Amino acid sequence: MTFPRYIANGDPSPRGFIAINAGVWEHRWGFIIANFPNLTSDSLPGRLRASGYRTMALWGGNPSFDNQLVWARRWFDDLDFQLPGNDLFYFQTRPDRLVMDNFVSLVRAHDARAPGRPFFAYVASNGTHTPFTPEDDEPLSEGLGAQDRYDRCLRHIDAQIARVVAFLETRPRANNTVVIVIGDHADNTNEPIDERLRGLPTDANVWTAALVHGPERLVGRPRREEFPASHVDLLPTILAWLGDTRPWVGFGQNLFAPIPAERRSAVAVNSRGYRLDRAGYTLLVDSTDSRNFFAYASFPSGPPALVPLAQTPFAADEPQRLAERMVYWSYLVEQNRVWEAPHLATTK
Repeated sequence: MTFPRYIANGDPSPRGFIAINAGVWEHRWGFIIANFPNLTSDSLPGRLRASGYRTMALWGGNPSFDNQLVWARRWFDDLDFQLPGNDLFYFQTRPDRLVMDNFVSLVRAHDARAPGRPFFAYVASNGTHTPFTPEDDEPLSEGLGAQDRYDRCLRHIDAQIARVVAFLETRPRANNTVVIVIGDHADNTNEPIDERLRGLPTDANVWTAALVHGPERLVGRPRREEFPASHVDLLPTILAWLGDTRPWVGFGQNLFAPIPAERRSAVAVNSRGYRLDRAGYTLLVDSTDSRNFFAYASFPSGPPALVPLAQTPFAADEPQRLAERMVYWSYLVEQNRVWEAPHLATTK
């Protein structure tokens, strides 16, 4: 199943990590994982671990660089990463091939140790991350533009994902396994930039799309869903598969629930502003002044053609209301008033 209008809830990676795993938007100016490391938060891996799953996390990049490890150690049983080996904090990216090899090895060890126990894995490859460098068995990329380098890295990770899917299909639990492929954020290559929108969460920064591969009884028949979606939708979607009806804190909707497309929306956050996608249109709002906003038909093939708000499904006060929501949400984060952990263990 494909979601071509799926966006990351923010950029860069620290925002993607928290949105994917905790199911919440980012803080309006900071990184939750770095600026608010003591935040009590619900989480997808925490829920699954409490339900008996083994949880794993693997990185091709350096998870200590932006404080991901502090959170990962709370949520995951197995961590697989490489730390810098010198005082200059220099880090050599691990090839996607090696990351997937390690993932397969972890799963095999898990199956040998507890063959009947389910697992959840967060696998963060690094090959399609700037500067789009080649894998260790490929020629150098001198003379190639950013888009050509990215395309080559994308072909490589596609092959690695196919190899992992083929391995998972050999396991006894294959008919109970779902693979979700997303980007924690997007990145510029050679896209044209409207200077009025520079720095805002435009397509080049947050448009990732999503793929969901699994048995028909969980994901349905192959198809495309054109409604807007984002990282925060993963938590309620997976909880629905598990039949977990306990209270949760988050901003998403079950991707497979019969919700009318016009009631679907997606939000992205970065240091300059906010983005809201709904009913085929995108609204960008400057975080310092909600009177400075831009609206256009979502996912244009070239530079956005800006239109008046009256020509969109957004209300006249939508920019202000979006900004106010982000201020209030950020206040809750700052005051550590997002989630009370005992509810997860005691509420039925």
